[in-house]
Order: sequence, then C-alpha cells, then structure tokens
Amino acid sequence: LETREKKRGDRFDGYWLRDEVPAMNSFMAYLFPNRADNEAFIEQSIDLRPMDAFLAKKNAGLEKDKYSYFHVILAACVKCFVLRPRMNRFISGNRIYQRDHISVAFVVKKRFEDSSSEGLAYKRYTGDDTIDTLHASILEEIYQCRRTDVCLQIAVHFPAQKRMQICGQFSAILVIHPGGKAFTKL
Repeated sequence: LETREKKRGDRFDGYWLRDEVPAMNSFMAYLFPNRADNEAFIEQSIDLRPMDAFLAKKNAGLEKDKYSYFHVILAACVKCFVLRPRMNRFISGNRIYQRDHISVAFVVKKRFEDSSSEGLAYKRYTGDDTIDTLHASILEEIYQCRRTDVCLQIAVHFPAQKRMQICGQFSAILVIHPGGKAFTKL
C-alpha cells in the first residue's frame, strides 16, 4: 500500500486525489451523490472444486478452527485490493479519495442461533497478509466478539443505519465492561 504525507483536504482514512483522477471520473462524484448510487452487480458461475481441494488440504489434521470459503474469499478480496489499489477508492463530499488501508467488516453471531445477538467485526490488513495470518486474525476477532464478559453499547436508541455511521467514525472501538470500566481496542 502506498503511504503519503497527509495534506490539507485529506481524510483520516484516505488521501484526496486532487489532480490524479481524469475529469470524467471526477464528474461522476457529482452524478452519484449517495453512497450506494454506483454499485455494480455481476452473476457468474464458478467451479468450486479446486477451492474444495485446497480447503481439504488446509484442514487436514485440524479438529476445530477450520478454514472455510469465507477465509479464502476474504483473502482473495484483500489480495485484489493490494494488486489493484484503484478499486479501494471512495467518494465523500463530491471528492474522490484513495484509502490508505485495507479494511473488512463482517457480522459475528454471539451463538449459532437465529435469535442470537450480533457483533460487528472490523479488521485492517496490510499487503503482507497471507491466508494463514488472515485466518488467525479472523478467529481472534470472532473469539473477542463472542466473549460474554464484555459488552459494547453504542447509542441503542438510534436506528441501525445511524449506529453504523457512528461506529464508522471511530478508528478504535470503545469497549465497556459490565462493571463500568472502559478501554479502547485498536
């Protein structure tokens, strides 16, 4: 990942691409003002037998914490953003920014039940991650989300979309123990 010195107009999570974007691409930021206006969908059939063979090889001898499709697909997405950093751009305030990191977020169920509560796991990765380091960090995050001695409370009276917006503004997560003691987790 490219690291640059932050300049005026840059955000905490990315660099403003002032003159680096073609004029047509800059204009698109005004055509699609909302965050989900420019989504692309594709339908593709993929033979998963090679991935099944890979997973069988990786999981040989493992009793628990096995590799799954999720780990392979997530590792592929992270690698894709490393190899093609222009895919890791976003628009805010009609400006185009290049993210200065690779991050993924996923929902973790506290228990494997339909009525179980959920937690949001948010991880940052570098270009040096392998599927093994990614697998280990995902498992660590899942175990942290499933802990029963820690609870996370963020403005539960707000609607879900507003809570997600609030959570996205923090680079660290504030964790509050039931006893009232708080600490941050980067």
